[in-house]
Amino acid sequence: TSLRYNVQPRQEEAPFLLHVHTAPEVCEDSKAHKVFDIGINVSYTGERNVSNMVIVDVKMLSGFVPLKSSVRKVGFYIQRTEVNTNHVLLYIEQV
Repeated sequence: TSLRYNVQPRQEEAPFLLHVHTAPEVCEDSKAHKVFDIGINVSYTGERNVSNMVIVDVKMLSGFVPLKSSVRKVGFYIQRTEVNTNHVLLYIEQV
């Protein structure tokens, strides 16, 4: 994972937390090597009440493609989603 800012904050301020997990967490059978879900938690920890717009760009691992039907808008702040061959973009109004 990587976290980038339009205006770079000082190192000690890092106003966002990003946590990414997969389901299943461990590839135990042959299906897990072909299909898995990616969960993303984004938290704003800055000094203001909310952030400005946030774009979450999820790049797929080599050999994997996103299924458009599996991309769900969880939370009412997600303005739109874009799915292409190897990326999923989430546009979040504020966090």
